[in-house]
Amino acid sequence: MNDCRKFYKSLIICIFSIAMILNIGLPVYAAVYTVPSDSGEADTVYVAGNPNTYPLEYYSKEDKAFCGVFPDMLKVVSEKTGISFTYISASFENRQKELSRNNQVELLTVLSDKQNECKVNELLPVLKFYSKGENTTYCIGFTEITSPELIGKIKNAFSEISEEEKMGFLLANSSNDPELNNKDRLIKIIISSISFLIVICGIIAIVAVKRKKHSNQDSMIDELTGIGNAEYYNYAFEKLLSRQSKNLYAVVYLACEVEKISIECGEKTIKEIERYAAAQLNSKIASAEYLARINDGVFVMLIQAPTEKECASKMFEVVDNLNLYLQEFYPNMANAFSAGASRLCEHPDCNAETAFYNAKQGYFAALRSNTSAVITCESHLTQDRRQGKLRKDVANAVTDGEFRVYLQFINENKSGKICGAEALSRWQNKEYGILRPHEYISILKETGQIIAHDYKMFSAVCSQLEIWNAEPYNRLFLTCNFTRTSLSQNDFFDRISEISSNYKFERRRLVLEITEDSIAENSKAVSENISKCRRAGFKIAIDDMGTGFSSFADLYDNEIDLVKIDGEFIASCTSERRQTMLSNIITLVHKSGAKVLCEGVENLGQAEFLNTINCDMMQGFYFSKILPLVECEKFLKNENITENSTLIKSE
Repeated sequence: MNDCRKFYKSLIICIFSIAMILNIGLPVYAAVYTVPSDSGEADTVYVAGNPNTYPLEYYSKEDKAFCGVFPDMLKVVSEKTGISFTYISASFENRQKELSRNNQVELLTVLSDKQNECKVNELLPVLKFYSKGENTTYCIGFTEITSPELIGKIKNAFSEISEEEKMGFLLANSSNDPELNNKDRLIKIIISSISFLIVICGIIAIVAVKRKKHSNQDSMIDELTGIGNAEYYNYAFEKLLSRQSKNLYAVVYLACEVEKISIECGEKTIKEIERYAAAQLNSKIASAEYLARINDGVFVMLIQAPTEKECASKMFEVVDNLNLYLQEFYPNMANAFSAGASRLCEHPDCNAETAFYNAKQGYFAALRSNTSAVITCESHLTQDRRQGKLRKDVANAVTDGEFRVYLQFINENKSGKICGAEALSRWQNKEYGILRPHEYISILKETGQIIAHDYKMFSAVCSQLEIWNAEPYNRLFLTCNFTRTSLSQNDFFDRISEISSNYKFERRRLVLEITEDSIAENSKAVSENISKCRRAGFKIAIDDMGTGFSSFADLYDNEIDLVKIDGEFIASCTSERRQTMLSNIITLVHKSGAKVLCEGVENLGQAEFLNTINCDMMQGFYFSKILPLVECEKFLKNENITENSTLIKSE
């Protein structure tokens, strides 16, 4: 509402200013009494007018009367007070000086800068306007014969006339210049109209620019947190940092593992964490530094850090304080955020996108090294270029069979012999050689190739089981890993049924390994697929038990044949307390009807201990390296293969 008032007021003032400059306007409002003599009626106030101050006050030859803004305002004062006003000695000659000095009038009109030319006791400012490049004030001058009571009435009446009314009188009288002929008046009216349109267009343009500016500002605000967004980061980097000052800044990429937190706590928690994080980061940022939320769980900061030491110190402080702050609200969520930083002095010509990308590589390096923050260096960028090339090649690699099956054999405790093997994926890359899963699993997920990869591995395992259909190899089982993405598909069972139908082998010899986080994320779909697979004859194993994603309720809620306890958990069982806990877990699994396989067995001491607590099977480098298929049969000997596998024979 205030903006509208300001707009219309500005418009009116612009129009009046143009009218004053051009001396044009609209028809006359009214006039007051005028007499040619030096006196008038006894009950009126005598006024000395200035015949030459158009359009404020002038003598009209045609009307033989004083006209203009002041006569119109005096008429209003007359209506308010009952006082009559009469201009005396009316002509084209200005007699104000003479009439005031002779005390023949009570009031006269006078410009503020010419008051000394006339004899006045008191001035009443009535109208301010712009004329001939200057701001001028027009006043009512009271002579010494004007009574205080009369002055008071006139002052009060003038004070009740609003500025809008005064401007209306000015506009109404601005076209009646007696010196103009009709042709001149028409020309000025045309010029006035054009000027008016120019003013209107200018005002509209100003309003549009302001609205666009506000719109641009709104578009740079993140709706969830109220801080800047990706557009704001780009604006700050490109517009607010000068080329010289960029060398003093570093870009910090902060992120939390959204997928992991979502599984554990839900989507709502992610949003809450982001709001808390934004508030904390915003409270710590300096006046010449900038903060933005880029997407889910990802923030970026432009911080002042002239040296590498300052950059590291500030980044670690920011991340550590943020994680401590979040732990106040989520005690079980330690080190939720990690960070990477890129110092702009090392890449002076990079743009906002490249700087962000470089900082992100430091973040990935922090995750790989299990630390809270890392400053990006050239080796990180080299590593990312390598990952970029692998990302480009991965689709063809899946299609062309570059992913090969390797096996690590499993020993049965009861017989001390080999009972089966776990099928593991390796990428035989033409440029980089044999790559292990941690080097490419994330790439498979990012590119959407993980499902195709899983089914390729499954097909290869089925083929190997068919090859091992004869004695003594038909006593062995193989386990095949499936990621959460594959296992959650509605057509999972249909796909593996179709693939396995092309091979002849006993279905109970194939164990489908699922990670416990698979059950936690999509329990309904996974449970249905588990039931269908088990009814078809396949065995089911939970992989990596002990990594913290699921509870033992999942073991009882699903038909599980084998539980694989994670190698890191086995390695940590060095105290009596932990060993007792592991023994109790194995007992609990046995009561559910499942068998137990302990992974990561590296030495004889571990093997002997696991044997004493009734672990069914063991797997690790103490028993077998990870071997390509061509070397597996050389490793296997008839006397090393169990006669009667506990897992296969159990129903």
